[in-house]
Amino acid sequence: VEALPDLEDLVGATQDMPMLAPKAAERRFHDAMSRFFRVFGADATPLVIQLDDLHDADTASLHLLEVLLGDDELHGLLVIGCYQSSQIGSTHALALTLREIRQLSAEVTELKVKPLETGHIARMLADSLQTHRSETQELAQTIHQKTLGNPGFLRQFLHSLHRASVLRFDTARFRWLWDIGAVKKHAITDNVVPLLLEKMALLPEQSRKVLQTASCVGQRFNLETLAQLAGRTPCAMVEPIHQAVKEGILRPIGSCFGKIVAGSGIGELSEICRALNAELEFAHDQFRQTAYDGIAVEDRPSLHLRLARLLHHELNDKSRDERLFEIVRHFEIGKRGLRDSDERLAVAQLNHRAGLRAEGSAALDAAATHFDTALELLPERAWSTNYDICFDLHHRLSVSLSGLRRDPERVLALTASMTQRSRTLAHRLKGAAPRV
Repeated sequence: VEALPDLEDLVGATQDMPMLAPKAAERRFHDAMSRFFRVFGADATPLVIQLDDLHDADTASLHLLEVLLGDDELHGLLVIGCYQSSQIGSTHALALTLREIRQLSAEVTELKVKPLETGHIARMLADSLQTHRSETQELAQTIHQKTLGNPGFLRQFLHSLHRASVLRFDTARFRWLWDIGAVKKHAITDNVVPLLLEKMALLPEQSRKVLQTASCVGQRFNLETLAQLAGRTPCAMVEPIHQAVKEGILRPIGSCFGKIVAGSGIGELSEICRALNAELEFAHDQFRQTAYDGIAVEDRPSLHLRLARLLHHELNDKSRDERLFEIVRHFEIGKRGLRDSDERLAVAQLNHRAGLRAEGSAALDAAATHFDTALELLPERAWSTNYDICFDLHHRLSVSLSGLRRDPERVLALTASMTQRSRTLAHRLKGAAPRV
């Protein structure tokens, strides 16, 4: 339930599990997850899981994936994993995991998504420009030479040609025309980012600012949260967002935003916005990264801190719990702005909870990070004023670091502090237990 909080709605409240040594806790978690997936993944009812951006996965998640695929009793499971091969080397965690999975009984099929060839581009252009393939052959060859068949790069390059009127629609002849000589001379760069910058630079200033604010929230966001973070009303955000949607930079999730735009001319827009809290997402992670890079480095912490406070105070208990890791991530980036002692303690408690959840999922690295941040945020006299959480953080951080076999000097310092400050014999013995 720590790993999948929504399960509590299905199975009801569960008892807290006894704390185990890191390796034993990891085995218990993996066993529980294997038995959980066996319920859904059977020969008669196979389960398909699609995982994107595996090159960014943490080691704990990759290890769990290895355990599930190596489970001889889990028959009806198909995992489709996507990753960028250019992002991993031979010693990357994903490369090592794939090597281990291939040695298991699981069947592994690797599909390499290759760049588009000239013929593919010619067919695509013929379909898009509504002409014969023979007429697009030279254009396809030129575009292939410039983009190397990268689909994302190709798309942006075509937009760039259209903006420069090198590729244009002739309304008199009712067909698309292009100047092949101008296409060959059109400036090209060695990556797609400058094209994205060019495209975003053409947006109105309000739209660019909205994109920067949205990039802080993440890959996807809702209209209400974005408006509050920007200090504006939701209806004031509609037009700047719509401009980005029309340019293909943002993509609505579902039909709510389309209904808001369609209804903006026939009723009270503020009422429509309140009724339909539209969700949107960046069409590509490079768009989000480019927008985020446009925020001055010194302004980012305060923006993340505002977002963390907004999510922490505005969400209900269930939503706040579901988005716990997101909230503490924003607080972490903006923690230098935490001045009030009560707020620092509240954020420490959030990190304590996040650490417990990570620990329950056998993600020791993440757990240690959250416990360490929580300790950093506690008051100076925490041993006197907040003894229970102070002792628990010292203990759990020392256990996590021991399990990771990391920073033995820190472990010794933590255990020494617990031994000296413990109020009971049981705590003194418990605090002395972790060893590297």
